[in-house]
Formats: sequence, C-alpha cells, structure tokens
Amino acid sequence: MNAVTATHPPVLIELDQAFWETQLDRAEGFLGTVVLLQASFRALAEDCRDKVEQPQFHHFLSDVATNARRHEDLIGEFYRMIGRDPARGRSMLGTLAAKGREMMADVEGFASGTTSPWHDLRQLWMSSHSAEGAFGVVEQLGYALGLKDFAELAFKLVNEKHRDTLLIQEIVLEMAAVVVLYDKPAETLFGPRIEASGPFLPDGR
Repeated sequence: MNAVTATHPPVLIELDQAFWETQLDRAEGFLGTVVLLQASFRALAEDCRDKVEQPQFHHFLSDVATNARRHEDLIGEFYRMIGRDPARGRSMLGTLAAKGREMMADVEGFASGTTSPWHDLRQLWMSSHSAEGAFGVVEQLGYALGLKDFAELAFKLVNEKHRDTLLIQEIVLEMAAVVVLYDKPAETLFGPRIEASGPFLPDGR
C-alpha cells in the first residue's frame, strides 16, 4: 500500500437491495422530466423547421429536428438500463408544453414588435438549453450510480445537443439585427435565397 492508502484506507459500504431500488426510483423520476423537456424541444424544433423558409436555415433546422426526434427515442434506453419502462405519458405533456411556448413566443413577438418565426426560434433556443441541461444531469446520475453505459450514452447525447444549441444560437443571432431593426424577414429586404449553397452550407447540400 502507498502512504495515502495506508493512512486513509478505503471504506466499503454494502448497499442493500431496498436502498438500490430507491436510488433507481429517483433516477427514473428524473428521466420523466427529461422526456418532458426533450419532447417539448422536439415539438418546437419541428415547428420552427416548418416555419423557416430560408434554405440555409431550413437545412440546419431540419437536422436539429431529426436529432431531437432521435434523442427523444433514445431516452427509452436509459429506462431499460435501470430495468424500468419508459414513461410514455410525459411525451404528450412535452408536446403540450411546446404549444404553450409557441403561444408565449407569439405574445413576446407582439410586445416586442418582432415577427415570426424569429421569436419562435428564441423559444427554441431556450428550450434547447433546458433539454441539454437535463441530459447533463442524466450523465451525472450515471457516474453516481456506477452505470458506465448509462453515463457514456448521456455524454454522447449532451455533446450532440450542445452542437445543436450552438447552431440554433447562430441562426437566432444571424437573423436578429434585421428582424429587430426592420421587423421583416431577411428575404423581404434582400430578396429570396433561391438555393441552399454557399459558405454557410456544406458543399453539395
């Protein structure tokens, strides 16, 4: 034994089955919150994708919406890893929450004098942060429970969601000045962009 181990020997604590099940129950309860937040984000992402017509933004929002659907589906894997059934009811609540956010976006847009879909994108940006943070908590639960696969899946999804959050942020900020100062979509001022090409997009997309 090295000096540290000799002076501070490890302490082994035996956890009985009842305690372990309680921990899993609490983790399961939080996964229900993750379902709610992710379903809300996914519904908003699909709504924004359908509202935004500019090809370069529509292209990226389509990717975000596709990722959001996949991430929502993968939450079921976390349930299975702890031997529980997915909380399907929370998904409907997430959709309803998204509708509430859309109504809030309409009120904010009216109050601020800005047009749709920019204020919808702002709501999507905030919702993305909430969902990303929820998956971050799931990652920490995996570490705390000693569930390697659980934590690794969450780590992967947190990174993917962070990229999507930054992408939404760039779209919101790219549109911001024109929308706030002119209260018009960019294509109204500068004409429609007729193709999804250029430095803003990958070649051939």
